Amino acid sequence: MNRLTFHPGGDMMVDWKPDGSEILFASRRKSPSNRFNQFYTISTKGGNATQLPLFYAELGSYNADGSKLAYQFLNRTTRTWKRYQGGTASDV
Repeated sequence: MNRLTFHPGGDMMVDWKPDGSEILFASRRKSPSNRFNQFYTISTKGGNATQLPLFYAELGSYNADGSKLAYQFLNRTTRTWKRYQGGTASDV
């Protein structure tokens, strides 16, 4: 197992590019408030991470050919109100 990122924060792997060339991960490294993650990609061979042009994002998945990305900007996976459907529920 190799380490791809060297940021001291809690970077979280989100998805693989369908061709296996890159990893999509969420990080707070440049978050203006340090409360929300932003998406980055990094080559599986290493190198510098590239920030995606989304203000904030938590969970996501590529379509089969990697041309589109569905994402949620709020993470509710550890919330006690997972099935909440009110106004602050995160859209995909």
